[in-house]
Amino acid sequence: MSQSPTSKTPSPFRRWFVIAAAAVPATLAAGTMMEGAWSASAQTPTTTTVAPSDYVGITPVRVLDTRKPPRGTTIGVTTAAPIGPNQTLDVKVAGLSGIPANATSVAINVTIDDDATLKSFLTVWPKGDAKPLASTNNAEPGFISPVAALMKVGTDGMISVFNQQGSVNVIIDVTGYFIDPTATTTSTSSTTSTTTSTTTTTVA
Repeated sequence: MSQSPTSKTPSPFRRWFVIAAAAVPATLAAGTMMEGAWSASAQTPTTTTVAPSDYVGITPVRVLDTRKPPRGTTIGVTTAAPIGPNQTLDVKVAGLSGIPANATSVAINVTIDDDATLKSFLTVWPKGDAKPLASTNNAEPGFISPVAALMKVGTDGMISVFNQQGSVNVIIDVTGYFIDPTATTTSTSSTTSTTTSTTTTTVA
């Protein structure tokens, strides 16, 4: 004699759990109904539209080196010296060799040398803008810390560099730039145009 399989009735708790699990994605996607009005639980991001730019890669150009010779070559500062605590340094990145003055953004390598005196961080941002609450690179005594970043060019073709604490030597190289494709740039090469004049003589 064969026995019929025994069927189990799902518990009320399990049914409730399945319904709740299915309702969560819909609630997150559409929002939650509260007193007749929809209220979204997620923050709506702000979208900014900017003009398209073309990227041009270049041979790296060193725009900042705060180290003293012979360890480094003083570039971008009048006197070689580490960036001190809560100090901001403005660095020229546009209008230099290989980088046009009307570049809109630059690709940079930001390196903190291993002689940092304290753990710290650098914030790099376009000159003239409000300093963001963000870290571009972190300093660790005894370690060389490089990082790559894309940075909008600020006022006077410059970017600003802020150091949180201690003293750090910083090196910045530009590896490329972005430019408005409709803009006219000044090139170091020249083109010679030759005009040929042709004279036609009619014999009567």
